[in-house]
Amino acid sequence: MKYWKKRQLLRSFSLRDDNGVLMTDKLHMKYLQLPFFNKKRHQLKTQFDKWCFFLSNLEMFDKIPNFLNEPVFVKAFEVATVHNMDPNDYILYQISKSKKYDMEILQDEAIERGLAEGIERGIKQGMKQGLKQGLKQGLKQGLEQGLEQGLEQGLKKVEKMEIDHVLAIHAKGYTAILISDLLNIPLKRVLEIIDKHAELD
Repeated sequence: MKYWKKRQLLRSFSLRDDNGVLMTDKLHMKYLQLPFFNKKRHQLKTQFDKWCFFLSNLEMFDKIPNFLNEPVFVKAFEVATVHNMDPNDYILYQISKSKKYDMEILQDEAIERGLAEGIERGIKQGMKQGLKQGLKQGLKQGLEQGLEQGLEQGLKKVEKMEIDHVLAIHAKGYTAILISDLLNIPLKRVLEIIDKHAELD
């Protein structure tokens, strides 16, 4: 029992028999005893130190501190935030995740539809022009114009869906960082949409 009384942050264990002979090198256990972590912010030197600090102080964070503003800690904070939600907020979170996947499917469909419409228009336009200027040149030109128009229409539809989803989730009180993660949209774009909408209001 003396071993456990010693103040030690990280302990490693392996499976041994009564004589201390290692039974297997496949099973090792690590125990992190966070109450023994007492470093202050200015004493954090390694990534391990940062993780211990993060885990020890997570309950006190309203947001990620600047010195821990790295993708791995931002993601860990978001995961902790989700798991700390009350049941109603968690249901809303799951709904927004579902909407995110629906939006991705709709985006793909809108682009495909836009391309198909563009190709169809391009072929028709190309055939008309082809009769006048020569089939080969007309088809090529019409196809290019049609593709461009179709892509433009598809992208406009996707942009409108993106804006609608961001604003709907933001209206429920979610942060821009969480919206960015949920919808897989760059944070800068989420902030632009929210700011632009705030100006219009």
